[in-house]
Amino acid sequence: MIKCIWGKRWILMLAGVIPFWVYGQNKPKEVSASYTTENIIIDGVLSESAWEKAETAGDFMQYAPYNGKPSLQRTEVKTLYRHDGICFGAELYDTSPDSILLQYGTRDSDGLNADYFSVAINPYNDGLNKWVFLVYANGVQYDAKGTNDNEEEDWNAAWNSAARLNDKGWTAELFIPYSMLRFPKKEIQDWDINFWRSIRRYREESSWNPVTNEIQGDIIQSGRLTGLKNISPPLRLSLSPYISGYMEKSPGKKAHSFFNYGADVKFGISESFTLDMTLIPDFGQVESDDEVYNLTPFEVKYDEKRQFFTEGTELFNRQDVFYSRRIGDKPLYSDKVQNHLQPGDSMVSNPAGSPILNATKLSGRTHAGTGIGIFNAITSSTHATLMDSAGIIREVLTQPLSNYNMVVVDQNVLKNSRIGIFNTHVFRGKNETISNVSGTDWEFKNASNSHTLVGNVKVSSQLHPEEKNNH
Repeated sequence: MIKCIWGKRWILMLAGVIPFWVYGQNKPKEVSASYTTENIIIDGVLSESAWEKAETAGDFMQYAPYNGKPSLQRTEVKTLYRHDGICFGAELYDTSPDSILLQYGTRDSDGLNADYFSVAINPYNDGLNKWVFLVYANGVQYDAKGTNDNEEEDWNAAWNSAARLNDKGWTAELFIPYSMLRFPKKEIQDWDINFWRSIRRYREESSWNPVTNEIQGDIIQSGRLTGLKNISPPLRLSLSPYISGYMEKSPGKKAHSFFNYGADVKFGISESFTLDMTLIPDFGQVESDDEVYNLTPFEVKYDEKRQFFTEGTELFNRQDVFYSRRIGDKPLYSDKVQNHLQPGDSMVSNPAGSPILNATKLSGRTHAGTGIGIFNAITSSTHATLMDSAGIIREVLTQPLSNYNMVVVDQNVLKNSRIGIFNTHVFRGKNETISNVSGTDWEFKNASNSHTLVGNVKVSSQLHPEEKNNH
């Protein structure tokens, strides 16, 4: 019999109004993109004739250290577009080219001690979302999807770039396929855009359209890219099957080999929504966690490094209620297997993780500003294997078949404000604890974005047979 005693535990966090200086925003800068059929070679040299005809974006203004002051070096950016993608060419002049800093790093290295050029694109002009493509002066790439508050650095796109030093400074050339972006299907399009430059020896960051630090959010302070005509969102469909092989060898035991197989699917349902699915995923190639000796009674929170759980998850990052590392993590009762050992028994195996059978996520935002996110994942039941002194094998359940899901609805309201509702749920069968968290969060800004009111309400509950419910 399930005993139910309902209680309530409300967590209310309300941040007060954050003061900023109120200021009137100037009309954003505009620059036109030029169409070309010429083959643009991405080599860091703007030698094609199409670059000569393109309109120039210049007169960069400092964001830091002296907000609102002209940049200490001249920057000129030109934009071309083709049937398959958009090109950016930047001349980054420097009066002391031998002083350009060039620290090297891996792709998506953030904060290298090196000069960089980047472009932030918002095709929907909603003031909320952006795609960032950055190239350092040494050629290292960085890309991210983001909002006014954060950037999803684990998002990786397939695009091309090159950087080249010269006696006048350096140049950057970027080509971004349309398939890497989401944009409306219209004959003539204008996109919100901004170009950024960093001169590291000055610790300077500057932008084409001025961005004041007195206003929260850089996306709403973008310029405008005009002149895009007759471009269509391509079919966004990718299938990535895989086969992986492993071999394990322990001292005194025979080698054990096995294979895994599965597939990942990404499908653009519409210009606004994307469906991601993974079947029997294998994350063996993912960077392992540093070993942590936890002497506290609290769980260690590890960063998520599995690509499926890091890409396209911005809608699901709500008040830290969604912790994807628990999906496929250590089985619930793996530490209690010792309690099942009888005299003469030995442990043959005790899996360190719960295999993920499948995971699906659907996310996007409509033209009306309604963001919808649906996530679901299923892990298979997990068993430890024990053997008695007679060689008889038996299994002990360490985690039952489990289902994890989350639903988010987020609505843009007024000007650059939003309100959302969300629910997370974990079900491990009728004999295990059922966990649920529901809530709402909001972010309201005044017309000039000088004041912000943020807050959230969350309600959590746990239901377990033969036990009282906790809320």
